[in-house]
Amino acid sequence: MSRPGFHSPPVLDKLWIPAIAKSGFASDDLDEVREYMDVHNGAHWRHARHPGAVGFLLWYRDGDGIRVAGCRMQAPQAIRGSVDTLTVHLTLSGRSDYRIGRRDIVTEPGDLVVLPAGRELTIEAHGLRRLVLQVPAIARERDGSSSVSHRSLPPAALASLHRALVALARVDGLPPEEQGVPRAHAESRLAGWMLGQLPGPAEARRVPRLAPERVRRIEAWIEAHLQEPLSLARLCEQAGVGARCLQVAFEAHRQLSPMAFVAERRLVAAHAALARGEYGSVTAVASAFGFEHPGRFAAGYRRLFGLSPSQMRRKSYPQV
Repeated sequence: MSRPGFHSPPVLDKLWIPAIAKSGFASDDLDEVREYMDVHNGAHWRHARHPGAVGFLLWYRDGDGIRVAGCRMQAPQAIRGSVDTLTVHLTLSGRSDYRIGRRDIVTEPGDLVVLPAGRELTIEAHGLRRLVLQVPAIARERDGSSSVSHRSLPPAALASLHRALVALARVDGLPPEEQGVPRAHAESRLAGWMLGQLPGPAEARRVPRLAPERVRRIEAWIEAHLQEPLSLARLCEQAGVGARCLQVAFEAHRQLSPMAFVAERRLVAAHAALARGEYGSVTAVASAFGFEHPGRFAAGYRRLFGLSPSQMRRKSYPQV
């Protein structure tokens, strides 16, 4: 039996409309995919679960006020990175497992996830097709918002989205000199649809007392001191606030406690060290970044990057 809210493929297939695209990219080579996405979406980590063709396809359309994109990944992949602006993901087929801080989200077809800008996350994609929406104007209005939301969309919301996409597709059939007003109207409809999917005041997390800019400053300080002993007391001293205030701020902005954020950033730094072949062994890398228990280091690393530290070392340096 399907879970409540699950949508059949024909309903969601209508939302896969490559005809509206202005640009695109396709490849079966993981390195090509990684290089392309690094340039267009920012540096990230991508690991294929199985060797062979990855079946990657991306189509997208950049308008004056909105980006619409479709992404397909046939081979299972683990992806670690962040979005550079407020982004909506709608799963059309397959499944995605999102790991954001301590939170795990599993999406099925018809599920929508809202991701704030700058939040690092891991996505395990399995036979995935996804629709992506970004609206810069909405992102500017929601600057500093850190709410991650996930829900299954009702049929009415999917039908409304389909009508907005069809209206955008029809614009391309008009003479160029007649496209301006209809395009603006179609993009406005899509922006309104996206705004309607974002968490409202009742859904949003409590706003922390520590301003987002101050949180970013303490995060930058942590990045610069990862190989030093770091305690909650030291972080509070650096931030100039008490433990409760710092805890609330990090939970709101990162869905992580301050010390869990430190551990995550140390894992990211260890990943870079393993890729460069530094410190001579996995155990030495773990020790260099403050992990006293190799088993916990390996479990945390696998959660973030989708493979073990030793597998990563062999991928970077097969002779090891």
